[in-house]
Amino acid sequence: ISEAPSLPGVRVPEPDTGPAAPEAPVVTGAPEATDAPEVVEAPVQTEAPAETETPESSDVATSEGGDNSFFTPVETLEDRAENVEVNRLPTIGGDDETLPVVRRLPGTPIVGDEEEPDDAPDEAAAAEAGAPAVAVGPAIRAFAMDYAGLTGNAVVSIVLMHEGTAALSAAELAAMPDTVAFAVDAGLPNAGAIASAYRQEGREVVLIPSLPAGASPQDVEVALGANLEEVPEAVAVMDVTGSSFQSDRDAVAQVVAVVSDTGHGIITFPRGLNTAHQQAERAGLPTGLIFRLLDEDGETNEQIRRTLDRAAFRARQSDAVILVGHTRAATLEVLRQWAADATGDVSVAPISVALGND
Repeated sequence: ISEAPSLPGVRVPEPDTGPAAPEAPVVTGAPEATDAPEVVEAPVQTEAPAETETPESSDVATSEGGDNSFFTPVETLEDRAENVEVNRLPTIGGDDETLPVVRRLPGTPIVGDEEEPDDAPDEAAAAEAGAPAVAVGPAIRAFAMDYAGLTGNAVVSIVLMHEGTAALSAAELAAMPDTVAFAVDAGLPNAGAIASAYRQEGREVVLIPSLPAGASPQDVEVALGANLEEVPEAVAVMDVTGSSFQSDRDAVAQVVAVVSDTGHGIITFPRGLNTAHQQAERAGLPTGLIFRLLDEDGETNEQIRRTLDRAAFRARQSDAVILVGHTRAATLEVLRQWAADATGDVSVAPISVALGND
């Protein structure tokens, strides 16, 4: 190695010929040095630096009038306390290249091993708390019941409009096909609780909107949004005998626009030119026309049964047929008997299936 370059602005004095510096006092009973803190990671060097020669004392620059021991390399210092261990740190390229093992304190996380926070909602906890499910994709798919019908069978779907202050009991529901859906009027004081009770029994739910008469398109949008919040797990929206939003062309357009965003189906009664049905079809929405209303005018049990038979006959000849009734005792009894006697080529399917087949 070449001579050390002179530092700018530092004068190199002549060797001091004055009296020698007194020897450093010997320190007795010096406390034993504690272990150096263990290293988490040692930098890896691809090549160990070459050892430098110890410069002569006369070649080491010193500050003016000071002791030259400050500038003396560490290797030349001799006056250190007794019992002090040096060279305890691991060296790169030495005989033992194994890095020290770091002991982790209890409860101390390891960098990179922390678990990512789980921001996804706990569906099981939400169900236990009674919170409505969140639709993933179109509502008609998100809230449709599982159904595996017989291929080639005629499809009849039945929607019963709820009447009363409480949902049907579990025993009443068990007496009829489990694919029968229930329509709930969003204007009922406890519409949300009724719809939730049917959903908990595995039934599909249809929303009957409660819209103000003569409302502007903006009012229809706001009201329908509130209705969908009240009955959040509906698969479709249904008019009531064609006298609700179907009677107003502007309201129809607004309902179709909202449902296009939510992915609900639309069920309508045959009325005039079937404007609502046509607009829903043009928008690409799952939609269906109601074939008959079972019990609107106080029909007898025999009349209700004949309507069910005509619906089955129609379904064998064309696409799925949709029937609408009420949760009245006579209707429930006829429906139970008819389903038990139905031939094997007719399936009572969920309303979501009928809307997809129409």
